[in-house]
Amino acid sequence: MKRAGSQNRITAFTLSECLLSLVVTSIVLVALSSLIQYTHALDLFLTRDTGLEFETACVQLQQYFDSAHLITVDAREVTAELDGDEVRLYQKADKLVIARHGGYQPILTELTEPVSFEGLNDTAVRVTCPKKGEMVVLFSATVF
Repeated sequence: MKRAGSQNRITAFTLSECLLSLVVTSIVLVALSSLIQYTHALDLFLTRDTGLEFETACVQLQQYFDSAHLITVDAREVTAELDGDEVRLYQKADKLVIARHGGYQPILTELTEPVSFEGLNDTAVRVTCPKKGEMVVLFSATVF
């Protein structure tokens, strides 16, 4: 932009520079919007997968303890006998684990609150995992 008859120049952006900055700004905003939508969709997928993890843990526990004999149940631990070995089900840090032969197998992960166990009768135990769900594990009815 120039003033007529004057030596002083006024500096300003040209029309093409303004249009170019608007195009770049709009591209950045569209990319940010699609990133937010992708993050939301991924969060929904991962939340659904957590429900599947709990259902899988229920099936695993039932199959594992199907032929085990229940020994003791308290609020923090279940002890059973399986093939002559002592097997314990308890929470270790943020995992629900089965301990046998000095090692342990994680069954359910990412537990944020304590798991509780409740003996329903001589052959059934209710396992309650806050924010995950509740399951009933049945044991063998044979008395040893």
